[in-house]
Amino acid sequence: MGPIGTLRRRTADVGPTPLDHWTRPRGQDHLAEATREQLEKLAELFGRSQSGFMTFAEFRRSAWLAFGGDCLMVNWAGMMVGIEKDGYAHH
Repeated sequence: MGPIGTLRRRTADVGPTPLDHWTRPRGQDHLAEATREQLEKLAELFGRSQSGFMTFAEFRRSAWLAFGGDCLMVNWAGMMVGIEKDGYAHH
């Protein structure tokens, strides 16, 4: 489990944490507000990945919107990547 999961586990009984903007929403349409450009960049990143253990649907489900829905976050190639609404990715 990563440092964020560890922090959430340690602070679960004290209420919201400073990292609440990183938490992944649960549900089928958690990317319903993602822009077309964000989803296209997500598909591009998936195509560039070297691992064959995950389908695109699973990769898409691993992404989440953060910072008020302005940024699509995904763990890719050992990095946390943020994809802005215009499709620009920060590695």
